[in-house]
Amino acid sequence: MVNYTPKKVKQQKVKEITVKDIMLRVFTSFTEDMNIAEASNILVEKNISGGPVVNENNEPVGFLSEKDCLKSEIDMKYYNNQAQKVRDYMSKKIIPMQPDSDIYQAIDLFTKHHFYCYPVVENKKIVGVIYRRSVLQAVCKMIQAKWK
Repeated sequence: MVNYTPKKVKQQKVKEITVKDIMLRVFTSFTEDMNIAEASNILVEKNISGGPVVNENNEPVGFLSEKDCLKSEIDMKYYNNQAQKVRDYMSKKIIPMQPDSDIYQAIDLFTKHHFYCYPVVENKKIVGVIYRRSVLQAVCKMIQAKWK
Protein backbone atom coordinates (compact mmCIF):
# COMPACT_ATOMS: atom_id res chain seq x y z
CA MET A 1 0.00 0.00 0.00
CA VAL A 2 1.26 3.48 -0.91
CA ASN A 3 1.49 6.12 1.81
CA TYR A 4 -0.32 9.31 0.70
CA THR A 5 0.32 11.21 3.91
CA PRO A 6 1.72 14.61 2.98
CA LYS A 7 5.15 15.50 4.26
CA LYS A 8 5.17 17.72 7.29
CA VAL A 9 6.55 21.13 6.49
CA LYS A 10 9.02 22.38 9.01
CA GLN A 11 7.92 25.76 10.32
CA GLN A 12 10.54 28.36 11.07
CA LYS A 13 10.27 30.29 14.31
CA VAL A 14 9.55 33.87 13.26
CA LYS A 15 10.52 36.90 15.36
CA GLU A 16 7.52 38.69 16.79
CA ILE A 17 6.92 41.97 15.00
CA THR A 18 6.06 45.08 16.99
CA VAL A 19 4.49 48.34 15.91
CA LYS A 20 7.85 50.14 16.16
CA ASP A 21 9.29 47.65 13.64
CA ILE A 22 6.86 48.74 10.92
CA MET A 23 5.79 52.27 11.84
CA LEU A 24 6.84 55.25 9.76
CA ARG A 25 9.09 57.52 11.76
CA VAL A 26 8.95 60.29 9.16
CA PHE A 27 5.35 61.27 8.54
CA THR A 28 3.08 64.15 7.66
CA SER A 29 1.14 65.81 10.44
CA PHE A 30 -1.20 68.77 10.54
CA THR A 31 -2.00 71.54 12.99
CA GLU A 32 -5.46 72.55 14.14
CA ASP A 33 -5.03 76.07 12.72
CA MET A 34 -4.06 74.90 9.23
CA ASN A 35 -6.48 75.76 6.44
CA ILE A 36 -8.44 72.66 5.40
CA ALA A 37 -7.79 73.35 1.69
CA GLU A 38 -4.05 73.47 2.33
CA ALA A 39 -4.24 70.20 4.29
CA SER A 40 -6.25 68.58 1.47
CA ASN A 41 -3.56 69.54 -1.02
CA ILE A 42 -0.88 67.99 1.19
CA LEU A 43 -2.80 64.70 1.34
CA VAL A 44 -3.05 64.64 -2.45
CA GLU A 45 0.56 65.68 -3.09
CA LYS A 46 1.96 63.10 -0.66
CA ASN A 47 -0.49 60.40 -1.78
CA ILE A 48 -1.58 59.60 1.78
CA SER A 49 -5.03 58.94 3.18
CA GLY A 50 -4.63 60.99 6.34
CA GLY A 51 -2.42 62.02 9.19
CA PRO A 52 -2.39 63.03 12.81
CA VAL A 53 -3.24 66.53 13.96
CA VAL A 54 -0.85 67.72 16.64
CA ASN A 55 -0.57 70.63 19.03
CA GLU A 56 2.54 72.74 19.62
CA ASN A 57 3.96 70.01 21.92
CA ASN A 58 3.65 67.33 19.20
CA GLU A 59 0.82 65.70 21.17
CA PRO A 60 -2.06 64.21 19.16
CA VAL A 61 -5.31 66.16 19.28
CA GLY A 62 -7.06 64.60 16.30
CA PHE A 63 -6.75 62.90 12.95
CA LEU A 64 -7.44 64.32 9.50
CA SER A 65 -8.55 61.99 6.72
CA GLU A 66 -9.50 62.33 3.07
CA LYS A 67 -13.12 61.87 4.14
CA ASP A 68 -12.85 64.85 6.51
CA CYS A 69 -11.48 66.98 3.68
CA LEU A 70 -14.34 65.94 1.39
CA LYS A 71 -16.85 67.00 4.06
CA SER A 72 -15.30 70.46 4.04
CA GLU A 73 -15.80 70.71 0.28
CA ILE A 74 -19.50 69.86 0.67
CA ASP A 75 -19.84 72.60 3.29
CA MET A 76 -18.19 75.14 1.00
CA LYS A 77 -20.29 74.16 -2.01
CA TYR A 78 -23.74 73.71 -0.51
CA TYR A 79 -23.62 75.92 2.56
CA ASN A 80 -21.49 78.73 1.13
CA ASN A 81 -18.98 78.35 3.93
CA GLN A 82 -15.48 79.63 3.38
CA ALA A 83 -12.57 77.26 3.74
CA GLN A 84 -12.32 76.38 7.40
CA LYS A 85 -9.58 75.17 9.66
CA VAL A 86 -8.48 71.58 10.20
CA ARG A 87 -9.92 71.70 13.75
CA ASP A 88 -13.42 72.11 12.25
CA TYR A 89 -13.26 68.79 10.35
CA MET A 90 -10.71 66.53 12.01
CA SER A 91 -11.79 63.45 13.90
CA LYS A 92 -11.29 64.08 17.56
CA LYS A 93 -11.47 60.40 18.44
CA ILE A 94 -7.86 59.29 18.70
CA ILE A 95 -6.88 55.69 19.17
CA PRO A 96 -3.13 55.73 19.77
CA MET A 97 -0.93 52.69 19.44
CA GLN A 98 2.10 51.99 21.60
CA PRO A 99 5.45 51.28 19.90
CA ASP A 100 5.89 48.02 21.81
CA SER A 101 2.46 46.65 20.88
CA ASP A 102 2.69 43.48 18.84
CA ILE A 103 1.44 43.27 15.29
CA TYR A 104 -1.67 41.35 16.37
CA GLN A 105 -2.85 44.31 18.45
CA ALA A 106 -2.47 46.46 15.33
CA ILE A 107 -4.39 43.91 13.25
CA ASP A 108 -7.14 43.90 15.86
CA LEU A 109 -7.49 47.70 15.72
CA PHE A 110 -7.49 47.81 11.92
CA THR A 111 -10.19 45.15 11.70
CA LYS A 112 -12.42 46.75 14.36
CA HIS A 113 -12.26 50.36 13.15
CA HIS A 114 -12.43 52.02 9.74
CA PHE A 115 -9.21 54.00 10.09
CA TYR A 116 -6.37 53.54 7.58
CA CYS A 117 -3.73 54.94 9.90
CA TYR A 118 -3.06 55.29 13.62
CA PRO A 119 -0.65 57.53 15.51
CA VAL A 120 2.03 55.75 17.50
CA VAL A 121 2.42 57.55 20.82
CA GLU A 122 5.05 57.32 23.51
CA ASN A 123 5.08 59.62 26.56
CA LYS A 124 2.15 61.58 25.06
CA LYS A 125 4.19 62.46 21.92
CA ILE A 126 3.72 61.08 18.43
CA VAL A 127 6.77 59.05 17.47
CA GLY A 128 5.36 57.55 14.28
CA VAL A 129 2.32 56.45 12.35
CA ILE A 130 1.24 53.01 11.26
CA TYR A 131 -0.75 52.40 8.09
CA ARG A 132 -2.98 49.41 7.42
CA ARG A 133 -0.96 48.57 4.31
CA SER A 134 2.26 48.42 6.37
CA VAL A 135 0.65 45.87 8.67
CA LEU A 136 -0.54 43.78 5.74
CA GLN A 137 2.93 43.87 4.17
CA ALA A 138 4.46 42.69 7.46
CA VAL A 139 1.91 39.87 7.73
CA CYS A 140 2.77 38.70 4.21
CA LYS A 141 6.48 38.66 5.08
CA MET A 142 5.75 36.73 8.29
CA ILE A 143 3.81 34.10 6.38
CA GLN A 144 6.54 33.73 3.79
CA ALA A 145 9.25 33.44 6.45
CA LYS A 146 7.25 30.94 8.45
CA TRP A 147 6.98 28.47 5.57
CA LYS A 148 10.49 28.72 4.12
